[in-house]
Formats: sequence, structure tokens, C-alpha cells
Amino acid sequence: MHTYILLKSRPVALAVALGVGVAAVTAMPAWALEGATTATPASRAAPKIVLKPASSKAVTVPAAQALAEVEAALNALTTVRAEFTQTIPGQTTAVGQFYLQRPGRFLWRYGFPHRERILSTGTRLYYFEDEAGQVTELPRQHPMMALLGAATIDLKKAGFTLVEATRKADVLHVTMTLPDPDQGQNTKVVLALAGPLAGQPARLQSLTTYNQLGQPVRVEFSAWQAGVKLDKALFAFVPTVQKGAESGQVGGQAGGQVGARGDSR
Repeated sequence: MHTYILLKSRPVALAVALGVGVAAVTAMPAWALEGATTATPASRAAPKIVLKPASSKAVTVPAAQALAEVEAALNALTTVRAEFTQTIPGQTTAVGQFYLQRPGRFLWRYGFPHRERILSTGTRLYYFEDEAGQVTELPRQHPMMALLGAATIDLKKAGFTLVEATRKADVLHVTMTLPDPDQGQNTKVVLALAGPLAGQPARLQSLTTYNQLGQPVRVEFSAWQAGVKLDKALFAFVPTVQKGAESGQVGGQAGGQVGARGDSR
């Protein structure tokens, strides 16, 4: 079951997303201390080695610095392929694949519990109910378009307002709001940006929005691969207006629907 927002009296699945973070703790191996006290005089005690764990305390990050880090991480992306898990309180967890080709093209492909897709072709945004064979065009004011649709991502220019930014270990947590003209109120967006670690660029670990009931819609990424080659057909869709179709409902052929694995293989 998915959470839906209303668009022209039609249900539209709300999916958001973008990175995966890994925290590591290094400890001295036991063999490194073997024999360390064999030559120590009786009058001197062997030194104690104390390993302190990484701080788990969240530290406030200045607004300008936080926005600059998020923009730098998103603007550094060219292509991405990843797995994702979407959770909403009280509902079945959804899983699928995420593909990104900047600027402006992305695909969320749900495999469970229902086969659904959200596709940005670079100029238009669509929601596919594959099991029902229906396609609905979505408004380009969707938060995903604001985060990923621009050639150069400028959060302030896109309308985002920073609410809070903190860093815990190697992860930057940012809470922002974005005006939603359809609902007449602000939409809350929370993202976690992990890294950079071991020479790897910073990346989105999770992305959370809130539905009309105020429930968090949280997407977490895994198997994140940046800079990979993707099949252009993944982001292709040629719409055709169906006779007698409701407003906003279209049909057509979408790239990557038959036999596509999401990459160039």
C-alpha cells in the first residue's frame, strides 16, 4: 500500500528520494600490544591505551555551510543507480530501484508491493500504475523536481528554506521546507548527506517528506553507484491522449518497461 496525494481528484503515489552512509570505527589489534610490557622496569607501569569511540553528539551546522554542502553534493552528481526502501508508518514497506541522469531525468521503479514508477523525462513528470496500465502526469512543482530537476541546483532559488542542520558522526542532517501551491502550505523535506569518506564524494543517505496526514515518507538508499553508464531509454516516454480519459490521464510507451535492467548491459 502506498501513500497518495490528490492531483485533479486522482490518487498519486508519493515517492521521494537520494545516498548511503557508513560509519567505521578502527581499533588497535590485540597482537599489536603483545610483549609490550616485557622490558618495562618494575618501577614503571605499562602505559594504558584508551580508544575513544566517535562522538555521537549532534552538532549544529551554520545554515550557509549546510546549504552549500547539499548543493555541492547534488551538483556533483551526473548519473546514479541505487536500490531503495520506502517506509511509511502502518504501511507495507516498498522496495525498488532508483536511476538518475542529470540534469532533470530520474526514474523510481517500485517492484514491491506494487509495480509502479515515477519518471521525469527532463521536461515532464509522470506516474505509472503498471499493473492497471494507467499513466498520470504530475505537477513539476514536486519536491523531487526542485532537488534534481535543475541543471544547477540552487536551493534558495528553488524556494527551500532551511529549518535546521546538524552533523552527527559523518552524516549531515538537513531539514528544509518548500512551498506547496496545491496544498497552500509548506512541504517539509529532511535529507541525510553522508561523507565524504575515503576519497568518495558525499552522497544522499536518505530523504524524507511528509504526506497529507503528516506521516513521514522515508526513503533509504543502498548499493549506491554514482557515475555509472545508464541506458537512455530508461527515461524515454512518448505520451498519447486516450479518448475519454480523465484530465491529466495519458497513455503511451515508456522506455525501460520491457526487458530493461536499468543499465547499459
